[in-house]
Amino acid sequence: IDNTNDSLRAYDWNGSTWALVGSGLAITTVGLAALASLSSTRVAFIDDTNDELRAYDFNGSTWSLVGSGLTITSATAPALTGLTSTDVALFEGTADAIQTYRFNGSIWSAVGNPFGLPDALIKMCTLDATHIAVVETNAGTLRCLKWDGTDWTLLGAILDITAVEVNITALSETDIVIAENGPDTIRRYRFNGYVWRVVPPSTSVTMGYPAVCFLTGTDIAFIDATTEELRTYRLAGPSSAQGTVSAVHGNAPNVSFAAGSTLANGAVTTWNIRYKATPTPTGRITALWDTTEFNGIALVSAIDRPFAQ
Repeated sequence: IDNTNDSLRAYDWNGSTWALVGSGLAITTVGLAALASLSSTRVAFIDDTNDELRAYDFNGSTWSLVGSGLTITSATAPALTGLTSTDVALFEGTADAIQTYRFNGSIWSAVGNPFGLPDALIKMCTLDATHIAVVETNAGTLRCLKWDGTDWTLLGAILDITAVEVNITALSETDIVIAENGPDTIRRYRFNGYVWRVVPPSTSVTMGYPAVCFLTGTDIAFIDATTEELRTYRLAGPSSAQGTVSAVHGNAPNVSFAAGSTLANGAVTTWNIRYKATPTPTGRITALWDTTEFNGIALVSAIDRPFAQ
């Protein structure tokens, strides 16, 4: 879907080329739109012109509206991600909040309480039925939120990232891909339940207002307003420009690491790592660094193995 053609379409990837499947469905005056998959044949849709949360089904040749839409008057610059075959998380740009909605096959209804994100511009994707990854572009942050059926709560640490014009998709329950227009880069990030880290290498792509979605554990579909091409990108494996530095810790819950000889390119001199519980005196922790980030060095992971919580 886009706000120039005003048409909802399906495309198939055969491993080498993309092809339109069936016919598109005209949707009047599409503004800034968001789509989320509910199943292999059903999507949720909203945009900030029609201001309606809707479900559409695809029968292999045509799209059709299912049930009735729900008016969302605060749906400025919306973001949408599917949680289950019936539930979605919707960011409402005027309300500055993430709200869960449920579709019973004919109508939509709000579920639980909203999670406020003041002055935010959001992109998000689903890790599993109770966890989502959220990029806040105004603040330049990446976080994980957990859903308990009633409330959303922050899980783990927030990571500062470059986020100008981005879009986001999940590869697995731990890995996501962010297409970032600011540095024109496609990057993979991994969440271990506590912290996010970059998984190198990244891919440089000239882009503007990108959109991405999952195809396989290594492949993503990509389109943007600059190239106006639907593409597939395959993510490479880990870069050799990576290393570790380890230190035996004491009983204190905070441990500092000084950059050593293996970090000769580093601009970072000290790393502070906080644990949820005091580790054992004989344990060992490992910090993972990547030479492609932040003037040659970035701390991208602080946990080698979790201690007792």
